Formats: sequence, structure tokens, C-alpha cells
Amino acid sequence: MDGKRILRPRKLKTENPEHWAIETVCDQLRSIIAKSASFVCGGLISVRNDGPANDHGLASPVKVYWCKGEDNPTRQLTLPLCHNINSKNASDNLRHLVHDCEPATLGKGQEDVLDPQYRKAGKLDPQQFTSSFHLSDFQILENVEQVLLPDLFLGQNRRLKAELYKLNVYSGPFGLFRKHVDTPRSADQIGSLVVCLPSSFKGGNLIVRHQGKEVNFDWSQHSETTIQWAAFYSDCEHEIKPVTEGERITLTYNLYITKTDVVQQAGRVPEKLILDPKSLSSYQCLKETLMKPDFLRMGGTLGIYCSHAYPHTSEGFEKLLPNALKGADLQVFSIFSHLGMDAEFHPVYNPPDSESVWEQEEPNSYDYQAFLSSLPIGTSDLDLYWKFLLFSRRMRGLEDLYSYAKKRHIDLNRHRSREDPLIGTNVEPLKRFFESEQDCSMTEILQNCRDPEIFPGVIWIGLPGNKEKDFLYIAYGNESSIGVYYSHAALIVDIPPFHVRQELSSARAW
Repeated sequence: MDGKRILRPRKLKTENPEHWAIETVCDQLRSIIAKSASFVCGGLISVRNDGPANDHGLASPVKVYWCKGEDNPTRQLTLPLCHNINSKNASDNLRHLVHDCEPATLGKGQEDVLDPQYRKAGKLDPQQFTSSFHLSDFQILENVEQVLLPDLFLGQNRRLKAELYKLNVYSGPFGLFRKHVDTPRSADQIGSLVVCLPSSFKGGNLIVRHQGKEVNFDWSQHSETTIQWAAFYSDCEHEIKPVTEGERITLTYNLYITKTDVVQQAGRVPEKLILDPKSLSSYQCLKETLMKPDFLRMGGTLGIYCSHAYPHTSEGFEKLLPNALKGADLQVFSIFSHLGMDAEFHPVYNPPDSESVWEQEEPNSYDYQAFLSSLPIGTSDLDLYWKFLLFSRRMRGLEDLYSYAKKRHIDLNRHRSREDPLIGTNVEPLKRFFESEQDCSMTEILQNCRDPEIFPGVIWIGLPGNKEKDFLYIAYGNESSIGVYYSHAALIVDIPPFHVRQELSSARAW
């Protein structure tokens, strides 16, 4: 098998209005996913009262040390203020920090200009302060790389380096920074990272815009006890809305591209994703799509081919999921999971008995309605059980279904096309399989090696792209040889019925 076979699009001829609604929304989904290369991402880390940093994903209180001039004492501020034993001393130290900061400038061309009408904030330079907060404690850079770096440098051995630039304080009621685009400090600078330390304030939203899209970071709600962060490309317009109350204290880093080798690159998968899905540019679009009542009113399953290559047949890869996802794939997974949808990573196999060939066309995405119409309409226990499993949309549920059907001598294969992709239930290492029977078909070899599930009714979004060697087999001809069967990576997403999505929306405050 050459791994280049995919479905030929089969246009479904129907006047069913729900079919056309599904077709329209699938077109929108396809466009959203295709354009989901992000320009910004963010996350948050809760602060605990005591204990080491990164203990159960929590952070220790942040200590900031600074000195204004050689003749002045070194001062210390511990954030959040509520974690200080002496709250009066802590409040005094916060006032000292605000007082000791110099007025922050802004870049205009090659000059730094002081303009309080445009930017009202205080700043300390890196040589004037230090803190107990370290990006590496929480693998923040690795999280940023997973979203931002693949979109620019896919296939290149590049990584991000962060350089501490300033400590800034925006004080209420006048602290602000109007719309601007950062001035890169060097040719290899690609963006900025802003870390908001745990200090109570109101207002001060960070707004990031790029090519007509906007992401709004409202950090005030969790500002007192949470470290929050955002990273974005240098060409993004951004602003800080007026801080109306309190002190908004941030650490700003410049992000640079740096080269690395493949060995170093392999160890950079973050141990934990700390991304906030709402910070991703495609969040709002996907949320609105799922709230369309005509889209999969009774529920269904989306198969979304991954945009990036993954070594999903490498030993131990399954343990790295979902943290190993990158770029658009990570965005899709994070957003659907945040919205309460089950999203899982699966290998997908092109059917060996398909006569289709590679074409730059997408598989038929609208067999959902044809599949539903092919099911017998009735109240038999099989009908109810099949539809229950279909609409519960759980891959593991298919094992129960096949067991159920086998006991009743029912052939479920009739509900699928021979050109439907087959879905592997697990991510497994590369397998070497040698078949001694010369008349063994590819279908039998595939079933013996991987036993993929026949899962009809999946709505496929996108094209199968990067492939991975999945298993080896004996290929017979004039002389026997070793053949290779490939699989593609895909996210299988369970979409609940519309009334369940409404309940999730209310419960989770989408």
C-alpha cells in the first residue's frame, strides 16, 4: 500500500433541509480549522499558600526583590498580598514598588518616548529587580511553542528563547497603554510574552488583534490569586485598557527564535497543558458553530485530520498525548475539550478494498444523513441500542455494539461504504507482521494487525495529510517482499445532541 488512497467525494443527492444545514456548517468548520493558525495564546496557574512550585500544577507565592539606587535598601514584596502574615507591611511594600518604578516609555521608530496620554505605567529594568518566578517551572515556553511556533516554522529545528525585558505596574484609576505594535529589538525577535503576577485589580484588559481577529484577556476576575500569561507575535496590534482599581503588575519577555538539534527538540513536549482555550483565535467561531440548532441536532461524530505530523507509531507516544499536539491540532483539541466534547487522537486507515486514488479533494463529509436514513426505523432493541451507541459517540462503545450484534447474527458492515476510513481504537507502536498465507487479502492483514473499527456515519473534515509507517507485512508477487501500510492521524470528536450542548453551554458558561 502506498498510503495515498483516500475517499472519492460522493455527493449526497437529497432535499433534506437538515442535510444542507450540516453541509453549510461543515464548510464553516473546515474553514475555521484551516485558518486556525493562531497569533496569540494564554493560560493561567493558580497560586497555593505553601509548598514547592509546580506542586500539582500550582505555583508558590511570587517574591519580587528590587532596589532603587545603590544607597537604597533592597525591598521585598510577596504576591498575592493575602498570603502575607503582616498585611500592613505587604501593602506598604506594594506602595514602595509603585513609587520606585520609573515612568514607562513607548517605542516610536528607533526612539523611546515618554507620553502619559498614550501610556501611563511604571517600569523597572531587569538589572533593578529579580523575582522567584521562572517560566521553566511551568514549561510556559513549551506551551507557547506548541501553539505559535509550528505555524511559522513547521519542519524546522527552531525553538523559542525568552529574555526578561521589564517589570511594569499599571495603577488604577489611570493606568493604560493605547493601541500599538511592538518594535522588535532584533531580527530574530518574533513576539512577546506577558506574565501577570497575582495582584488584585479591576479593568486592564489586554486586547490583541491580528488580521481582523481579536482576543480579549480579562485577567481582573482571577487577578488576586492567579498567575496569568499571554504570548503573541510581534506584528500584532495590542492595547491595555484603563486599570480602574488596584495594581496590575506584569513581567514582560521578548521572544526570540533560536536553533536547536533534533535530540533537544524531542524532549520539549510540555508535561502539562496550561493553555486557556478562550485565548485561542478560533474559540469564538467554533463555539458559535456548535450552538447552531440545525447542526447535528441528534448528535454525531467529527473526524478531523491532523494538520501536523506526529510519530504516533513510536514507542511511548501515547503517553505524551494530548500534550504532544501542535498548532491547529492543539487548538481544536483544547477548544472542543473545554466545551465539554470528547476529543481523542486516533490512527486512521484508508480502506484496503477502496479503488480511490489520491486527489486534492476532501472526503464526502455528508454521509451522516445517508447513514441515518439507512438505519431501520422501528422500536426494536437493536435499533434503540445502535442509535444509543451512535449518539453516545464513544469509540469504546463500539466493542459492546459488535458483541451485541454478533450474538444476534447481525451484519453491521452493511451500514458503511467500502470507502469509509477505518479508525484504530488505540495508538500503537510500529508492528512487524508476517503473513504466511499467500492468498491472504489486505483486508485480512489489516484486521489481523490493527483490528480497526468500522465506524459509519463519521463526518470527515479536511484531508489526510502526513502519514506514518504503521505496520510491515509480507507482499507476495514474483518474489516476496516487505510491504508497508500507513496510517494518518486524526482527532475524533464526539458532538452531543443540540439539547445537551445547550445544557453544557449554561453549566460551563461558554
